[in-house]
Formats: sequence, C-alpha cells, structure tokens
Amino acid sequence: MGYNAFDYMSDKVAYKQLLVPTHLNPELGRYELHRTLGGRGQAEGRPPPPLARRTFYIDEDSWNIATADLYDGRGELWRIQDAPIVNYYDIPLCLSALEATYDLQSGRYVVFGLKNEEKMLNWNVQDVDPSKFTPDAIRRMGTN
Repeated sequence: MGYNAFDYMSDKVAYKQLLVPTHLNPELGRYELHRTLGGRGQAEGRPPPPLARRTFYIDEDSWNIATADLYDGRGELWRIQDAPIVNYYDIPLCLSALEATYDLQSGRYVVFGLKNEEKMLNWNVQDVDPSKFTPDAIRRMGTN
C-alpha cells in the first residue's frame, strides 16, 4: 500500500516528473506492507452492470481506503484505484496524497488531487475566508 507518499505531493516534483506514460513515476512512490481491512461491494441486476464488483482495502491505522480492485460484468479485473496515504503530523490527519485510477483494459490512467504545482494546503482555520465558500464563489472557480 502507498504510505508516506510525500513525494507525490511535493512542490519540488513537477507534474511532468510525476505523470509518466501508463502510470505514476514509481521512483517517487513509497509502498510498504501494511495491515488492511477488506471490504467488498457487489452490484446486482440483469444484465450485470459494467462495474459489477469492487474490493477495497482500508488502512487499519488511518481508516482511509488506500486501494481498490474493480471488476467488470464478466468478473475480470478492469481497474485499480490507488490512493497513497500521507500523514499530516502537525494536524494530526491522514489523507491521500492523490488518487489514481488505472484502466487495465485500455492501458490509460487518470489522477485526481494533484497538489505539486498548486498553492500548498493551508490547514490553519483562522486563515479561511468564509466568502470563498458561497455558491457564487464556487461557481466562479469553475469559469477560469
């Protein structure tokens, strides 16, 4: 499981270094054996839906879903979701550094939550401007 994945969100790592063809740059990841709790979700219906089953693995320490296997209607492994965890020691809080989904059938992947080239997160509540959380403010964010 991805753990202490600080390089995946480091402002010293450019997106072009992190995002390489077919997967995240493995030199930046840190994976280790870690105890997890497993869960499983099964879709029902006839014919089977495109995403019929999901097996997910919850990190025992942080309770984050760290990885998941997604199966198609034939029962074949279709996609893998990976959410390497980082510990914000000063808060304290554990969250995913980013979230990657790999489509094994097409060979493509997508990554959400990239932070490297963005303004770094500020967890200080006193610095939060409530006016940025109105419906109008959020709507304006989507029109850049």
